Amino acid sequence: MRETNEKQAQILDLLRNMGYYAWRQNSGKINIGKRWINLGNEGLSDIVGFHRLTGRMLAIECKQARERITDAQREFLDTVELAGGIALIAYNVADIAESLAAIARQEKHERRGKCAAQSE
Repeated sequence: MRETNEKQAQILDLLRNMGYYAWRQNSGKINIGKRWINLGNEGLSDIVGFHRLTGRMLAIECKQARERITDAQREFLDTVELAGGIALIAYNVADIAESLAAIARQEKHERRGKCAAQSE
């Protein structure tokens, strides 16, 4: 658990440096007395947020090396992607940095293409 919390903290720092507003999203259930309290919807990603300039949503599910995502987690990530957001699974911080940098490069390339088409 400690390793997961450290990874999430490192990812949140990375996201802040890349222009995202993101937070750790607790989900699951807790038992208080004889009552179970739901914390968020089932499958909700560990980290959610959006890019401060583009508004594009971001969802990151953090996993250890051999862990797999649940069907509910996959459904949530798929929903984020279908809505135009970024959905990632984090096995390590470097992969997230690389994926987000590649997405940023692609978005920059697409913006350049739109500007060139408009100037013609």
